[in-house]
Amino acid sequence: MRQIAILITIILTSQLANAQTPKAVFKGLAENDIVKNTERFEKISDKTREKMPEMCYLAEAALLNMPNQMGTNKIQGYEILATHIDDIRSSANVEKTFHGLDITLEQVITNIEINSFDYVMSLDTERSYVIYINWAKRGNHPYLAELESRLEELRYAHTLASSSIEDCDFFLSNYPESKHFSEVNNHRTTLLYNEAMASGDESRIESFIANYPDYPETPHAKHHLMTMRYNRIFGGEEADIAQMKWFVERYPDHEELSDLKQRMADIEFETLPSTTETLSAFIAYYGDVTQRSEAQRRLHLAMVFERGSIRDFVDYVRTYGYDQFYSMMTRHIWQHYKRHVITTDLSDVTLLRFAAEDGLVGYMDFDGNIIIEPIYDAKQVDFGIAHYNNAMLSEFTTDRQYVAVRLHGAWGVINNLGESVVEHRYKALTIFNNQIYAATESAESESEDYQTITYICDIYETDGQLTKSGERCEFSTALAHREFIDSSGIMRGNYLTPKYYIEISNNTIYLVDSNGNGYPTEWTFVTGVTNDIAVVDVKSEDGDTKRYFANLSTRELIEECPYSRVYPMSCGLAAVFVDGAGYGFINEELKLQIPAQYALDQATRFNCGLMVVHDNDGTYSLINTKGDTLFTTHSEIEDVQASENHGYNQPGLFLLSDGTLHTLIDTTGSVLAVIESQNKPWVEGIELVTYNNTRVKFNFGEEQPQDQE
Repeated sequence: MRQIAILITIILTSQLANAQTPKAVFKGLAENDIVKNTERFEKISDKTREKMPEMCYLAEAALLNMPNQMGTNKIQGYEILATHIDDIRSSANVEKTFHGLDITLEQVITNIEINSFDYVMSLDTERSYVIYINWAKRGNHPYLAELESRLEELRYAHTLASSSIEDCDFFLSNYPESKHFSEVNNHRTTLLYNEAMASGDESRIESFIANYPDYPETPHAKHHLMTMRYNRIFGGEEADIAQMKWFVERYPDHEELSDLKQRMADIEFETLPSTTETLSAFIAYYGDVTQRSEAQRRLHLAMVFERGSIRDFVDYVRTYGYDQFYSMMTRHIWQHYKRHVITTDLSDVTLLRFAAEDGLVGYMDFDGNIIIEPIYDAKQVDFGIAHYNNAMLSEFTTDRQYVAVRLHGAWGVINNLGESVVEHRYKALTIFNNQIYAATESAESESEDYQTITYICDIYETDGQLTKSGERCEFSTALAHREFIDSSGIMRGNYLTPKYYIEISNNTIYLVDSNGNGYPTEWTFVTGVTNDIAVVDVKSEDGDTKRYFANLSTRELIEECPYSRVYPMSCGLAAVFVDGAGYGFINEELKLQIPAQYALDQATRFNCGLMVVHDNDGTYSLINTKGDTLFTTHSEIEDVQASENHGYNQPGLFLLSDGTLHTLIDTTGSVLAVIESQNKPWVEGIELVTYNNTRVKFNFGEEQPQDQE
């Protein structure tokens, strides 16, 4: 037994002699022999590991961080150190372990930190830094800031080289205080810009612009987005006005804005309703487009149709002339006011003459206010020379604020306040050369000229002063000339156009404008065509005479006139006679627009867009300004405006006659009155009147258009 016990003691003693401690590992660090130190570490007993685990962890970490160890071992060693650093530093075994050694605890820790740090820095990869820093934070690594700074630099370089917005977001969220924050943020913005621009998605580009208004390329993004929208909205086959309007409102500085609005106006105007609301909005929105003038014309009409606007009615006629809408406008005014405008010429009047429901005549201003109550007869002046025709003597004009009117069958003169200037007691009355001729009776005419009639007259000044009494006066009833008042107030009878008249002085012909400026000329004036164009005959040096169109304002010849007869222009057309063919119509460019094929009766101008023509067989018809033929079934058609029948000449009316049946229509073709009479009736106010004083009032109710062929 004693021998066995001795043997066991020897074995144990031998084992104890071979066992190692962490101290042996720390002591062997100086040898720099990894193999021996590994053997020493492996020979640490389990009992020792249990008694001083923190020193064993430190020994393992030191072993793994010996200079020649693999790099991964060094990181592993530092991980062990960082995991147990607090326990190691606070261990009661520190003094026992390091007593008598040439190295201290802190030196060991420092060596582990430096060796692992050097390796990580040599790797210089983001992954190694991330792994190492994770433990460095736990181990309070002395170079943690340097590690984190290096990791930041790597991530910064990686982020700038990357096209990933997520990488940018990661950097910005992890390094909000980084000196590279602005640069990375700009890089992120650039990536967003590139993605948005490459997407072809308007909403993404617009979102980018909204979120990054100060980005240097944002102006280019705006222009690119505008171009995309332009191509989508204006480049497609289908036009969307709402989208187009959105575009021009969104891009008011677009370089083609005026052209775009014109394109939009071309599309919208085709189907634009003729209401005051839509037309006013069109004019306000589009401004100066080619349709503006036509839109304004239609707006005037709409104002008359919808509201009975008398001022717009006057403005329309003064601006656009008497066209096919004249009768429609007077009908709408009647519907609003129960007054029918019977003013012959709106161009120069200051008050409108109207016939009320009872047929009596008064005067109103352009706002519809009655200035002179309707108490006068609708009978017209039927002798004397006047402006356009005798009916003009019943109109207030800028140069004549007094008119001839009949009250209870007797003629007199009133001023524009309705006050009497000449008492209503005369059989007939006319005004000429600023004098009032009031006839007490007619006298037997000694002239063989059927156009001359003789009266016994009292003669008044325009202020009502009687200057002569019982004078025998002869007056022409011809309407060949219209009076023209120059700037000095002198009435001229040799009217050429509304702007020019002819005067001969000392055997020299002068062309005189409305301001009294005279220009000597050797032209022979034939007729006026427009305000500034006339037909003239010019003698050449060899004595031949040629006919030309001439510009009166520049006093230059325009081109040779091939027509034997030319009449003043109306509704944009002038009647011309072509020898051997008949009458046709030239336009404002002096080109034949409606071929020569017609015969004319009394009318040589369009009456509100219509003209009476007839064939050699006597068949009458109306044509419009397009040359379309209307109302061909009647044996005679009379243009009431051009007729010398009682000299009344109201615009927009035509009398269709078939034997004894007479039908009065307006330019809409609506029947205003029908009457039977052996003789042709005439118009007075709102009545069709015969010689036996049969009267039929106009029907301004529902339109009853005649059949048109």
